[in-house]
Amino acid sequence: MPKFQFSWAARDAAALLVAACVVAFAAVAARGADNPAAQSPAAKRGDALFHQRCAVCHNKQPQDTTPFGPPNLYQVFRKKMITVDQATEIVHKGKGPMPAFGTSITNTQIRDVVAYLSAR
Repeated sequence: MPKFQFSWAARDAAALLVAACVVAFAAVAARGADNPAAQSPAAKRGDALFHQRCAVCHNKQPQDTTPFGPPNLYQVFRKKMITVDQATEIVHKGKGPMPAFGTSITNTQIRDVVAYLSAR
């Protein structure tokens, strides 16, 4: 049986190719939540409602860590700042300067917004 021998350059190139594929896969997987096609129907509806009703105040970019103004909601669930139940209650009843939305949007819409935020 013939013995295959690869040069070090070929081995290095293969290792580099494998590493590049792993990095590319990780990047695509990390962006899945930001990809509207990867969101559930509830999260898609919540995305539209969030940008229509919530982004007026909660308009910080994902990287914005300034302590001024309303909280940055882009990573509120990833950083485990609040639970889904707490977020639902805050949207429904309001908190501090944030008004209650329980009488102006439905419970389903509130759940959709929370689904959008938890998918981010």
